Amino acid sequence: MTPLVAIFLLTLSSCAAPASSAPAEPPVFTEGPGFFLFESVSRGDLELLQDLDLTNPSLSILREEDSSYPYTLALALERAGLMAKARTVLQSEVVRGVAPWNGFSANRLALLSVEDNDLSAAEGHARGGVDVLPGFTDLWYHLGEAIYRQGQYEALLEVIADLDRAEHSIEHRFTAQSLRAERLLWEAVARWELPGPHAAAFTAAFTEVSAGPIHQRLYLFLQHREEGFSAFTAIQLALLNGVYRIANNEAAAGWEQFRTINPTEMAQLLKRYPALVNTLRRGVGGINSLSDQWLQQVSAAYASLEPGGIHADMALLMARVAERNGRIPEARSTLITAGEFTEAVQLAIRQTDELPDILPEMLEQGIPEEDLLILVDRLLPVMIRQRMWSEIDQLYRMIPSHYPAIRAHLGVVTTIASTAGFLPPLEASRIESAFELDLLSYNRLVAHRLQQIPVLPDTTFVSVPAHRDWKPELRYARAFLYANHIETARAMAMTASLRPEAAPAALGFAREASRFGHFNVALDVGRRAVNRGNIPITVQDIPLLFPMPYTDEITGAAELYDLQVPVFFGLIREESHFNSRARSHVGATGLSQIMPATAEDLQRRLRWDTVDLLSVTENTTMGAFYLDYLRGQLPESLVLQLAAYNAGLGRGRTWRREFGDLPLLLQIEALPFIETRWYLRRIFVSAGWYTHRLHGNDAALDNPVLQ
Repeated sequence: MTPLVAIFLLTLSSCAAPASSAPAEPPVFTEGPGFFLFESVSRGDLELLQDLDLTNPSLSILREEDSSYPYTLALALERAGLMAKARTVLQSEVVRGVAPWNGFSANRLALLSVEDNDLSAAEGHARGGVDVLPGFTDLWYHLGEAIYRQGQYEALLEVIADLDRAEHSIEHRFTAQSLRAERLLWEAVARWELPGPHAAAFTAAFTEVSAGPIHQRLYLFLQHREEGFSAFTAIQLALLNGVYRIANNEAAAGWEQFRTINPTEMAQLLKRYPALVNTLRRGVGGINSLSDQWLQQVSAAYASLEPGGIHADMALLMARVAERNGRIPEARSTLITAGEFTEAVQLAIRQTDELPDILPEMLEQGIPEEDLLILVDRLLPVMIRQRMWSEIDQLYRMIPSHYPAIRAHLGVVTTIASTAGFLPPLEASRIESAFELDLLSYNRLVAHRLQQIPVLPDTTFVSVPAHRDWKPELRYARAFLYANHIETARAMAMTASLRPEAAPAALGFAREASRFGHFNVALDVGRRAVNRGNIPITVQDIPLLFPMPYTDEITGAAELYDLQVPVFFGLIREESHFNSRARSHVGATGLSQIMPATAEDLQRRLRWDTVDLLSVTENTTMGAFYLDYLRGQLPESLVLQLAAYNAGLGRGRTWRREFGDLPLLLQIEALPFIETRWYLRRIFVSAGWYTHRLHGNDAALDNPVLQ
């Protein structure tokens, strides 16, 4: 038996995670030694790589099993701090590997060389990679960056020309999101440093992409050049100054610069360079009456250049300016005429008194269902809090049948109101469309409860493509997952799963992340893939989408304070997605997302000497204690207790006074904060499926949120 194969076999006995964080889900193994090796590595066992002999011919087993495995091994060696070994494997793959992994290996070598400031080596690796994988944006980025930083400007222009020719074949847009902006920066600087005209390249960099960091860098470059701004015409200089000011968050000064340009000439520029329109939109906060008057002239000139109607980008700009100056009907009309329903809905939400009035107009104009859903979801809670039951029923009747999701939601709400006696008995068919929604749908579960029909998850299995047939970016993400670069893998997979066509493969990635014990990653990617790809949920993915890591700690904390365990699991799923190190933008930390100020108060109440919010046991105990405390403050309603956990006890008390007398399901729908309302809907669904997983109860009929 070769040493490498022996290591593969040894990994079978080294997969267990520490007891306190051991996942409840048993791993599902596939065939092949490579899987077993990387199953262990992905869980964090990197020690087995220390004595790996890279000269052993058995290493070829990996490539034969899966062409991605040698690259994955290099990433794992890098993660273990074995950089020399990692480079050896990558260099071998550049020579012996197959596409796309030889190109990925060259890219990784280029990246490592850039980090070491070995720009010549980075250039060499990137050039070799571009030859074998010209469709990978990261390679072009590292090639251009290395040459740019070496000051080889003629060579840089050649690279830019090659990149322009290769753009039609670019397929792998994984991480170099700023490649277009960087390309413009490289060309501007290169043209400046070489003989010949150079103002045009600089102007292009300021007009072909929206105001951003590259403009701050380019402006600084000009400030340190002797010729500097004297090379530009008055209009070019106004553009440079205006874009730079807005990029530098000096919007008022930016508009002052743009106003020096004749309105007709500015309209022509905006027509030619749509990115300039986005720059102006970014700077709307700095507009004053003079800028508003000037922009009206620009808009009139622009309209004469656009015989088919105002361009969407320009419509968004003009609507934003009109709103800022209090011309709400003008803003609304501009958006609807341009077909920008999403923005029109957001405008109506900001101007809450417009919500009822805008609905008929939106329906007449054929608003897309996803936009109308947002509008109705903002309007309905106000109507419920005001007990406008007959008006809600009229709203249901107003919505045409080709908006099934909205009809389902309004049908469910009106049926709840009818059951509570607020409306006369309604036809059962009113909620039929809700039964067509997926098993993650709040309205689907509520409809089952209203009709007392059990939810029976489909027992068929939704197959996903084998990993060899995944989209390239997901195969790339899989390599990082297997090599324990978990956050990089998550980011890549989350980006890929935004595209509906990549959703089935993203679901496959989520399943593999779950097998390796990365339930937080699996949940994030799986949920997005299901939603974006409209993938039907079946029994096989209930554990994936409703995982149960940290079972002992979560169950123990819930039972300590006599909480319903499925509800507490649902709360933690929605608060942190089971990421024990999660930290929100406002400082909420850990599985239960405890705020620091709340932690201080709870520490005192619990009589603890110290507190560690990153401790799974302490965090879940504090979360359970706090939910129990809220139960004492708002004893009549678990819905309001959960709402107060999300939005604060003060708001919970206010809501109890305003609508605490309503049935629990209507309390959910009456919550005024969109975040809290959707939070309660998600906990309702989660608690239902956790009661199914933990006790075998029905997710709808036995939903613990309503008990």
